Amino acid sequence: MSKKDYIQEMLDLSNENVDRKLYEECFKYGLMTTITSSKFLKESISKNERINMLEWVKNMTYSETIATIFNEGHKLNESDLKKHEAKWKTFLKYSLAMLAGGALVASVHQGSLSVASTSYRKATDSMFQAFNYSFTSKKELGDHYANQAAKYAKIGDKSLNVAKNIEDNAPAYFISAALLSALTYFLYRRMTDPCRKQCGNRIFSTTKEKVCMYTCEIKSIENMINKIKKDMGQCSSTPYPTICRNKLEKELKRWNEKLKDAKEKLVKAKSKLNK
Repeated sequence: MSKKDYIQEMLDLSNENVDRKLYEECFKYGLMTTITSSKFLKESISKNERINMLEWVKNMTYSETIATIFNEGHKLNESDLKKHEAKWKTFLKYSLAMLAGGALVASVHQGSLSVASTSYRKATDSMFQAFNYSFTSKKELGDHYANQAAKYAKIGDKSLNVAKNIEDNAPAYFISAALLSALTYFLYRRMTDPCRKQCGNRIFSTTKEKVCMYTCEIKSIENMINKIKKDMGQCSSTPYPTICRNKLEKELKRWNEKLKDAKEKLVKAKSKLNK
């Protein structure tokens, strides 16, 4: 490996670690938001047990957080991690309304039906070929097309089952509340990146730095709120508009609370600055 290739590989690894650190922060935020806001958990377990759950999430490794978000907590190897990271990056390309309103679910459903239809057609064509060759001296070609027909039929059955499962259990295929919260937090973190550069450093120990950061955060939160409101306007064009609005209204409520909290912190910081 050349020196140039080695340096590039090290840079790629560094960027990947930076990305994973941010993803981990977002996934933990999503999980902790779900724990603190879940009506079911509040009614089922004690406050101390919920606090213990929050501590458990805080101490999770990156692989544990992504396994919990995407794979029901089952362990993942490096290859599986990258597959789920790719899925996460795909989600980031879509509007919140499309994700909350099941547009991706509808897309997968339609895609599965399309694959099933194409596979069954190919299976039928192959069966005709197998039948025709069965009356000739080229029976090995008949066997080939028969095997091919069976393969296509199997693909068709599998795709049709995916479509049927989505029809029967559509809500289960929606992205989770934790993942939706993680996505909104990721967008917010990207919005606040300029704040961290603008305000000096990541510690913000002085009052002046805190005023700078809170001011910038407020603007970012307001931008986040506007984005959620804008995306809510798209809910009517999603396959499940009611579910879409309900999910985004919950997110909107959380970010309005964050805005109130940030404004209160800014007022306190400014009062100290003026003393």
